[in-house]
Amino acid sequence: MSKFYTLCFVAVLFLSMSACVKTSVNNTPPKTDTTQVLDTDSSGVISNVSINPSTGTFNDTITVHGKNLSYTLFIMINGIVCRNLGIHGDSIQVLIPPSVGSGIVTVSVVNSNQIAIGPQFTYINLPYVITYAGNGLSGSDNSDGQPTDASIAGPLGIAFDPSGNLFVAEANGDKIRKIGTDGKISTLAGTGVYGDVDGPSGTAQFTYPNGIVADKSGNVYVTDALSNKIRKIDPSGNVSTLAGDGSAGKTDGPGLSASFNRPWGITIDPQGNIFVADNGNNSIRKITPAGDVSTVTLNTIHQYVNGVYTTVSGILSPIGVYADANGNIYFTDQGFVRKIDQNGDVITVAGDRTDLNPNAIFSYTAGIVLDSKGNLFVVDYGSNQIKEIASDGTISLIAGYDWQAAGGSVSEGFRDATGLKACFYRPAMLAVDPGGNLYIADSGNNRIRKVVMQ
Repeated sequence: MSKFYTLCFVAVLFLSMSACVKTSVNNTPPKTDTTQVLDTDSSGVISNVSINPSTGTFNDTITVHGKNLSYTLFIMINGIVCRNLGIHGDSIQVLIPPSVGSGIVTVSVVNSNQIAIGPQFTYINLPYVITYAGNGLSGSDNSDGQPTDASIAGPLGIAFDPSGNLFVAEANGDKIRKIGTDGKISTLAGTGVYGDVDGPSGTAQFTYPNGIVADKSGNVYVTDALSNKIRKIDPSGNVSTLAGDGSAGKTDGPGLSASFNRPWGITIDPQGNIFVADNGNNSIRKITPAGDVSTVTLNTIHQYVNGVYTTVSGILSPIGVYADANGNIYFTDQGFVRKIDQNGDVITVAGDRTDLNPNAIFSYTAGIVLDSKGNLFVVDYGSNQIKEIASDGTISLIAGYDWQAAGGSVSEGFRDATGLKACFYRPAMLAVDPGGNLYIADSGNNRIRKVVMQ
């Protein structure tokens, strides 16, 4: 189109719009907008404010009714502005912000002292899920910056260090990522090329890293699954092999002479002992501070079978592992959650297939972590859900909708929402911060998700 015709079209459009403003009132609801509002008539006094419903939680919608409402209004709960979804006559729909709390609803006019006091709104505290890092793309990049702008390819392992830095084992990207306390993401070690190379962070290579843990001295330990090694990243970024000769085996002994078979989860106890879920060997392995590797002896393994508490001969394909401060080792294998006590006895904490509580039945357990209150959190990889085993033994579902069991497609496997409405896709390991919030390596979505525990 020539410049002349373009100018004519714009002029006609402007005159048409001007005529519409003078002769008619536009009652079409506006598009969603969080801050900008249309300046229509706000001369009337706002009154008769009511809300429906009067209870809700994060991301719920409520409708505010009243006289003389206009687009120049802010709807607030506890002084926090709610997102305006649109006006329909004398009602406005708004979205509830996270953690807003219970309080009075107020309606205020922009650039005016007019404030109308509405009724009490009751906020329901439920866990809710947000995206903490990752843009969802399957590729990988080394760019620093905002976590949600970065590509994180197939994250599996995730762990905090004592300073609050979050480390991620990027399995498909063959790198270790760091999200610092400043909120920025960077590559801690690895070139992104598949390989087994020790050395400085910028030249080191990994082969499908998955489990990750940090000690109090700033060292980061990684289970490098397909090289059958346990790698160490020191505070200067240098990468070395702590244990494993590279062969797929089950040899105990000095670190570099020992062998593993697809090591997965990794944890560290207060004494500095490292425990590894040696998936291919159906074993839990221990690495002492001196570097010696041994296989943890498992005595009697107690388990419910068809509702009867009995003993079984062994464990199968452990994935997640977590050491508490009392000398107990928790781990996951298949659809079970188990604990190795200080005597070496194995107690099945959860996984009875005949339990009347459906939340106590797991499809395929993966990551496991314990919070400061003694509550266990477990990833059910098979059902794309996160479950809690409270300190009193109560098992509950806290986040994740089993969209695959409901016949949903992969496109339905990602949704940020309140706990049971949120969707994950192949969640793997998880970590907990001092506030009790959970961080999930959502491998199928190439993201790190955060479960805010209200």
